Amino acid sequence: MTIQHFASTLNFLKIIPTVCPTIIIGDFNVNMVIKTFESTIFSNLHETISFKINIYEPETIYDTHLDHIWTPAPTQ
Repeated sequence: MTIQHFASTLNFLKIIPTVCPTIIIGDFNVNMVIKTFESTIFSNLHETISFKINIYEPETIYDTHLDHIWTPAPTQ
């Protein structure tokens, strides 16, 4: 499965109301510390589905960020 296909399967999250307590947790093997094709796809996805990433710091000795915790972004 490509990263684009995986990201598109998460589009269902945009129908979840932001007031609904929802947490998405996973090891997606997408390093959000450095800008890559994959991290850009995930960054764009967060904007599309109105979720935010809750971990931004590197979490391994290799300065990578692979584990993800997402929650609904607060509405303005």
